[in-house]
Amino acid sequence: MVREVFSTIAGADAERMRGEANVLKDNPLLIQKIIAERLSDKVQIMMVPMDGRFFFANDVLKGTQLGMSIRK
Repeated sequence: MVREVFSTIAGADAERMRGEANVLKDNPLLIQKIIAERLSDKVQIMMVPMDGRFFFANDVLKGTQLGMSIRK
């Protein structure tokens, strides 16, 4: 009886983990989001694309000395 219960729970856990793996495989940025959410409610972060496109501060930085040194 106990063995059957553990077997059922293990099967359900395995199915859940397969589902989570498929979701993460299709959406790898979710891993970063999950980690950022678990850091702390006191930590403020901003996630931006790695290539820098669509980052709102790019337009601001383009006109500054800092922006000129970043582009070089």
